[in-house]
Amino acid sequence: MMLLQGHKASDKKDEKRFFLVVYVFVLLFGVYSGMYCYRFGIVVDVKHHLQAAHYDFPTYFKYLTSSSDNNFDDIAIDFKFKDYIKLSNQRSRFVYSNSHFFEGKQWLRRESTYAKATIKYNQKKFDVKAKLFGKNNDHFRHPYKWSFRVKAKDYIKDFKNGKFNLLQPNTRLYITDVICNRVLQQHNILSLEYKPVNLTINDRPTDLYFIEDFFSKYLIERNGYRDSFIFTFSSIKHPSLDKLNENQLRDIDQIKNDIINTPEIILDQDKFDKVLALLFLAQNKHPYLVDNFHMFYNNVTNKVEPIVREVWFKDVLTLSSKEDLKGKLIEFITYVSDYNKNLNTYLSSIVNKEKRLEQVITTINTISKDLTAIRSTPDWQTFQDAIYSRYPQAIYLCKNIEINVNAVLSLNLDEQKKKLIPNRIKQIETDTKLEDDMVLYDTDLSLSPGITLDLNGHHIILVSGHISAVGEATNAITITNSSEAHSSIVVKQSKTPNKFAYVNISKLSNFDDSYWHLPAGITFYESEVLMNHVAFESNRAGDDFVNFFRCSDFNLNNVSFTNVNADAIDSDFSNGTIDNCNFLNIGNDAVDGSGSQITITNSRFNNVEDKVISAGENSTMHIANSTILNSEISFVSKDDSTLSEQNNTLINNTLDYCLFNKKKEFDNGSLYTDKNILQTKYLIEKGSKVYKGAEELMNLKMVDSVKESLYGIEYGKKSR
Repeated sequence: MMLLQGHKASDKKDEKRFFLVVYVFVLLFGVYSGMYCYRFGIVVDVKHHLQAAHYDFPTYFKYLTSSSDNNFDDIAIDFKFKDYIKLSNQRSRFVYSNSHFFEGKQWLRRESTYAKATIKYNQKKFDVKAKLFGKNNDHFRHPYKWSFRVKAKDYIKDFKNGKFNLLQPNTRLYITDVICNRVLQQHNILSLEYKPVNLTINDRPTDLYFIEDFFSKYLIERNGYRDSFIFTFSSIKHPSLDKLNENQLRDIDQIKNDIINTPEIILDQDKFDKVLALLFLAQNKHPYLVDNFHMFYNNVTNKVEPIVREVWFKDVLTLSSKEDLKGKLIEFITYVSDYNKNLNTYLSSIVNKEKRLEQVITTINTISKDLTAIRSTPDWQTFQDAIYSRYPQAIYLCKNIEINVNAVLSLNLDEQKKKLIPNRIKQIETDTKLEDDMVLYDTDLSLSPGITLDLNGHHIILVSGHISAVGEATNAITITNSSEAHSSIVVKQSKTPNKFAYVNISKLSNFDDSYWHLPAGITFYESEVLMNHVAFESNRAGDDFVNFFRCSDFNLNNVSFTNVNADAIDSDFSNGTIDNCNFLNIGNDAVDGSGSQITITNSRFNNVEDKVISAGENSTMHIANSTILNSEISFVSKDDSTLSEQNNTLINNTLDYCLFNKKKEFDNGSLYTDKNILQTKYLIEKGSKVYKGAEELMNLKMVDSVKESLYGIEYGKKSR
């Protein structure tokens, strides 16, 4: 009997152990399953779908049941099996690690594992390297749809870069980064491009991705700027550290220091205000993170400009009045000041000055209108429909774009019409020798006939003002420099055209001060310029005597350049005309255009030591009724440029025509001529186009590479 009871007790213990093990297993499985669903976004996705259905069920249901087909380009990235496994293992080691799976930490420290891959696009193949990209797990939580940083050995014209990111739209909150960069682009703020594509990874099912711009010189120059620094307060994004010398590193440190201490001098306030307005509408401080707030140093204006990414419209903005808007703006600015203390001085200047606060409120209203205008275009509607059809939950996550914008517009803020307050005038009526730099804001500089202005080793800098130097035929104005130190003139963003007539300008040099370096003796930035009977002579140093940068219009008539060190005229992203001008003894190029449209007529070029007319980087240049003699190279067309010439006289030049490709982001140049080019001296690279009239010439002798003969090797001068 006792033995039987012992067996029964033992059986009950075994049964309890069994159920205890089952309960522990179920508990652990439940915890693991729950954590898996949470960490890998399943719970979040379900939540967002439910929120979208609750927010606007008819629209949500329409996109849920609609086809997600689109007309975006197809792209495929293929890895060798062993390389794909290497990336997969790297991902798995992190996503299943304690730090990520249980603690939810970002992927901050990892080996930069690049794997060889092939990209197929537009029936072309590109050999690249790719690595996993992103810190948060939305970039890699899917079993195979990951974010990649892709880099090629050379620039890939199809992608407008040599490096780019492949990202799923949800990692940039579907449409918000796209629309934010589009609106900022309208305000000449350096903007990222997000190209939607249908991506296939190793023959797996295709899905919607973005090709996101990488910070590079290609991004900078495509936006119409000169290559410079892109950085955050904690890192340098472009150029790479191995390409920066000690002086440049010191320059960047000084720029950061000036942003913190003297933002009123170094920041492009208007552009920073526009970004602040945009992020206020988004009610999102995340882009202001110290290592997320990207900035670009514009080395022509000596101003730092903002770059925006990783924006989402976070909170609903409710407004009852302008005063309510003002209060919430102050609250937002205070919040951002605590978030990124490096911007405290800039932000405090807004809160503490009523005029600045009103300026930002006006800017908020402007950006609201711009966002509304973009959202109403057919192009945007098509793009948005494609995104929502693939991600119907996005209608909830992106709803605040419309809600917050309408909250501002519903206030019917009457934008104060800016009173046309005339600039102050700085008049120089007698001979003057500068004893210090002349820096003028919202002030026009007027020089009286007959005076001599001696820069004396100093600079003239005009911001939002213009120069009026109008002399007389018998009473010309002289601008010169008696000192051996550099002297130059910089004119930025003139409100009215700069006028020069009967002026003699000599002995200037390029601008060089602290971290601000300009290549020209005279720089015009985003300004109109009119010159008539002006003589430029004997500049001392620099790459150019005159540089037009992003100028909508310049007009030179009866202007002469004599004994010039390096280029006479350098035009970057500008439009202009040159008529009845004379170029004599030019040390490098006479007229060098990049991204410009220039017409040259009735002019004479004698003894130009490099290129007389150089059309580059998608320029269009027309030259007619002019004479070129005793010069090195008459006409150059390169890098997607079109050069047309007619009724010109070419005498005793080393080379008459040269067409080629210099920069890999462009194709070869083209030429339209009225001459029998076979009877001239030419050097033309294969892939270039030459036309006589409308007929393309096909019987020209072309070479594989022109660059092997240029830049001082056989023709021209060594590049500076």
